[in-house]
Amino acid sequence: MRALLAFAPILLVGCDRTHQYFPLEAGRAASYRIRREMTSHVEELRVDRQISVGGETGAIIASPMGECRVAWKNGMLLASKLANSEFAPALPLLAPNDIETPIRWQGVVTTLGVSEKANATLLQERSKLLLAGKNLPTIKTTITLDTPRRQIQLVSDYSASNGLLRQTHHTNGAFDESIELLVGPN
Repeated sequence: MRALLAFAPILLVGCDRTHQYFPLEAGRAASYRIRREMTSHVEELRVDRQISVGGETGAIIASPMGECRVAWKNGMLLASKLANSEFAPALPLLAPNDIETPIRWQGVVTTLGVSEKANATLLQERSKLLLAGKNLPTIKTTITLDTPRRQIQLVSDYSASNGLLRQTHHTNGAFDESIELLVGPN
């Protein structure tokens, strides 16, 4: 299930130092290779417009897979919507100023009209990722979200100035899809 693919490479308005992990301004875009079990294609993600997310100014990121709604709040990147899933309260995706502390979330996830209570944990570590022949320093995040019916794991690598570099998505241990930055931000 592609419910949680966190297409979120964006620089939101503000001067918080953590925004360096999302270097796209409104109207800017990046291209990603999307891989599923038997297919691969390229999609562009574009920062569409500003909106409110959890009482903070955030943005909509538009892609052919759907829209994401994200914002920075207290040094943490939050998502109220990722592709076809909505979160109440907003789900933490990244907290670059506090990578040592596990971040716990409890709320409701609604996917394709079905709402479920859920718990999630965000773990982070400093890492490196080889991409396009370059060894880039990253913050690697692992979000594990549990509902009564499934466990979803989202592993992402974020880089200062480049944003989201790579992400993999599994449901109940089975591979759903991955994305990898190809071009951008432009």
